[in-house]
Amino acid sequence: MNWNHVWELFKINLLYANPQAVTSLQKRQEKKKKANFSIVNAMLRQQLLILILFTVLYSYLFIGVDYKANPGVLTLYLLTFTVMGLVQTFTALYSTFYDSKDSKVYLPLPLKPSEVFLAKTLSGFMTGMTFMVPLLSLLLLAYWQFIGPLGILVGLIAFVLCLFVNLVLSVLLANSIGTLIVRSSRQKLYSTILMTLSTLLLMLPIMLVSFINGYIKGAGHADFPLFPYLRGYYDLVTAPLSMEALLNLYLPLALVLLLAYWFYKVRMPRYFHEALYSQKASKVKAKAVTRSQRQVLVRHHLSTLGNPTLIINTYMVPILYMVMMGGGAVFLKDLGPDYFGLLLLIGMAFGFFSAQPTSFLGVATSLEGTNFDFIRSLPINTGAYLRQKFWLFYSLQVGISLLLGGLGLLFLAHLHPVLVLSFILGFLVSTYLLGGYFFERDLKLLELNWQEVTQLFNRGGGQWLFVGIFIFTLIVAALLGGIVFFVSKVWIAFAVNAITAVVLTLVALMVYLFGDRKRWKRIRAMFFA
Repeated sequence: MNWNHVWELFKINLLYANPQAVTSLQKRQEKKKKANFSIVNAMLRQQLLILILFTVLYSYLFIGVDYKANPGVLTLYLLTFTVMGLVQTFTALYSTFYDSKDSKVYLPLPLKPSEVFLAKTLSGFMTGMTFMVPLLSLLLLAYWQFIGPLGILVGLIAFVLCLFVNLVLSVLLANSIGTLIVRSSRQKLYSTILMTLSTLLLMLPIMLVSFINGYIKGAGHADFPLFPYLRGYYDLVTAPLSMEALLNLYLPLALVLLLAYWFYKVRMPRYFHEALYSQKASKVKAKAVTRSQRQVLVRHHLSTLGNPTLIINTYMVPILYMVMMGGGAVFLKDLGPDYFGLLLLIGMAFGFFSAQPTSFLGVATSLEGTNFDFIRSLPINTGAYLRQKFWLFYSLQVGISLLLGGLGLLFLAHLHPVLVLSFILGFLVSTYLLGGYFFERDLKLLELNWQEVTQLFNRGGGQWLFVGIFIFTLIVAALLGGIVFFVSKVWIAFAVNAITAVVLTLVALMVYLFGDRKRWKRIRAMFFA
């Protein structure tokens, strides 16, 4: 194996592994041109900085946990970062192996399949290292608590094992699932889903760690179970010769070693053959599928939502607030169902955080770009088309937020189901009302010739509007929530919360009758006046 070939191929495939970073660096170079600029060196420096930043950040968050008293937290953290590392590495490997489509280029060159395969694997694995590096500080801190200074050596060994398992599983997934995707007629759709998923999960670890830290500070402990396989890293320092360590660590590692050996001997030498076969298979014309107009339009709407910045702004902000609340929800877990009015108010407040000019609903129609003029020229009802877009984007916006954030309140914060339902109802109502306003606002400020999605965020003072709504909602919700909470303590809680719920319902009903109900008439008037 020629390592010079591997290094040069590694640098090339590093660009495929993280296309978003490449685009960002290219734009930065266009704005501030530098002599002797090397995008590969810039990416390596950026990746190193990110690894250092993540290590320092999570080390700070990991310090406040007693892992001897809360071993379940150790396995939960291991699960979180292992899955995140697996997803990120798999996505990067898929990009380098299949999205790059450069296998044919290497055929005439004096390159071995193993050299190409290894270079692609290392470039993808480096991107996935972002969420694996925090495990080093986690294992060192936890093992130090268990066995003292010896924990540093054991922690380093355990970290290397984690990296090895992640690498083998990622390569297997990328090679098997990736092969199926490129043979599918919906390759572009599946690729978009993969990139969207990796973007959505970007903030999950820091939110989970912040949540658990807040929960432990409030409750004093966290009773999480020891997850199979991952508990092997706990048994490694508490009972290394036990049957649990054998079943959860040593046997799984032996299986991974066998898979790695099989892959090295069987699949790696056939890399060029597999890659070419996949590319040829993907060119086979798919059977004609008859779709209804509704299905075609839904697919078109979804195709406009591939921007990572938009996805992060839509989901990360409300989910982050929910998780932050979940960390403090330990103080609410003892509240009975009589406090449904308080949670209805809190849910409405979080709905205001979710529906913003930087979310799906705030830029829905402008995302069409110049395609919107073409859509209007078609023999379809523009009003019905926009109404369909609104409900689809609304469902996506609230659905993912409630799935990742709202359910966490039920299972992690242990809130009463009635309180969770009240929270969800308030969240749905306020997101609908305020989201409808921003949907109409987007049509009034319609911008179809945009280059960056941030241009849409800044229209009409959008960023200032976001800050204003955030501060106003925070102050009003904290004031009213505090009043409801303390009055419920000194009077009949059910009566106070019933009055609160009735008042909030009347306010929402008035906004609907005098605002939202006429909204679609105004929207139709914009295009048919």
